[in-house]
Amino acid sequence: MLGGTIIQALNWHWIFYVNLVVGAIAVPLAVRILPGKTGQHTDTLDFTGLALMSTGLVGVTYGLAEAGTYNSFTNVHVLVPVVVGLALIVSFAFHALRVKHPLLDLRLYRRWHFTAASIVMFALGAAVFGAMILMPLYWQELRGYDVLTTGLLTGPQGVGMAITMPLASRLTERYGGGPVAFVGVVATAIMTVPFALIGAHTAVLELCFAMLLRGMAMGASFMPAMTAAFSALERSEISHATPQLNVLNRIGGSIGTTVLAVVLANAERHAHNPTQAAQAFGTAFWWSVGLAALAIIPCVVLMRAESNSRKAAKLAGLGDPDLVAVDSGAIAEVLA
Repeated sequence: MLGGTIIQALNWHWIFYVNLVVGAIAVPLAVRILPGKTGQHTDTLDFTGLALMSTGLVGVTYGLAEAGTYNSFTNVHVLVPVVVGLALIVSFAFHALRVKHPLLDLRLYRRWHFTAASIVMFALGAAVFGAMILMPLYWQELRGYDVLTTGLLTGPQGVGMAITMPLASRLTERYGGGPVAFVGVVATAIMTVPFALIGAHTAVLELCFAMLLRGMAMGASFMPAMTAAFSALERSEISHATPQLNVLNRIGGSIGTTVLAVVLANAERHAHNPTQAAQAFGTAFWWSVGLAALAIIPCVVLMRAESNSRKAAKLAGLGDPDLVAVDSGAIAEVLA
């Protein structure tokens, strides 16, 4: 809503100045409020790993984006940056396994529990954040709404997430993150189907209600999956696991956005009327359904692994089956 107001009143360039305002407020508050210990040893930043990973991800994302420009995934302008990007990411993997303090600790993926959660976070990022670009385009290109109205019409999804995230936190503490994440992922995939069936004149109220339900499903997915991943880790590993899951989620969102934008652009090339244009959006949303469905099987693995961990904890006489003291409510605040 704020973004729509800024774009409508000024222009889209001003959106990026929001970060400056937020930073100007957040940095002084962080220095003043956040606790710190002087003289405490910290690991040195892995500059080599940072250069390899960041450059590699840019290459892959840029290459996939060029597929929309050249209408092909086999064009040299697509293949070269993608191949180079993948080579840099593979180089990062070899580098991370050799150094003592890597940018991302890939050794955590030896645990199936954490690997399953990582796949869930990546697939959800691709499906959820990728699909976020579709509805604003639909509202503006096909229905002719201005940016401010578009912002208001996309609001129900955020409201839905705000409703279920606190509830998901309590359910996770009671039943574990795996089962809650499984229900959330399945619901996210199911609630994306109505958008795959979208028409040029689908009722606005109907779409807003569907977005509310989809947002509620999304709110029950991210935090429980992350909490379930933490339950198999040692306390000392959580500081490494948290940024990795967040990075994977953002990477999934970036790649998902690129792929769905390319799918939409290719489908729209054959659209010559509003009905066909709506079908193009439906095609992109079907891809989003598929991306969400990719997270279902890892959720089953995650649910079973977490169940086994809880049983092992009880047999070992640990009492509380939560293997690590992770505050799921705090995770929900971070993800929000």
